[in-house]
Amino acid sequence: MCVQLQLGCMVKDKRDRLGQILTGAPGVGAVNQRKGVASFAGALDVYTIPIQMKKGRPGIILTCLCPLSEKEKFTNLFFQHTTPRGIRYAVYERVKLVSTFETKETPYGKIRIKKSSGYHVNHEKPEFEDLKAIAFKQGCSLKDVRNLLD
Repeated sequence: MCVQLQLGCMVKDKRDRLGQILTGAPGVGAVNQRKGVASFAGALDVYTIPIQMKKGRPGIILTCLCPLSEKEKFTNLFFQHTTPRGIRYAVYERVKLVSTFETKETPYGKIRIKKSSGYHVNHEKPEFEDLKAIAFKQGCSLKDVRNLLD
């Protein structure tokens, strides 16, 4: 399994400072991957990418974005839930849009809308967890719930 952890920290001008923790190891089963990903509660984002390592062995890259102030916490989780013997750190910078939330009332409940803007663009999308909860409760599809917003 190949494992990667990225760390982030907000700065005042809509930029994040991101650190990256990276290591490689032979692949593990899907169940162990899910357990490892679930252990990173509180992270800004977590995802896996399948890779092929030397000698044709399967592996994964596990990426976790989190505040730099929580570097030690996530480094500990990294070692507890994965199998590497060592890790590497790097620091990056990224630019972000400014995000706000608006709540829209529907016949089945409230749905938060995330609005993002900056750099001459404006985006908005419904919060997935709100759509999912209403779809489950009403026994309908996500598409049906999205249509309530039109």
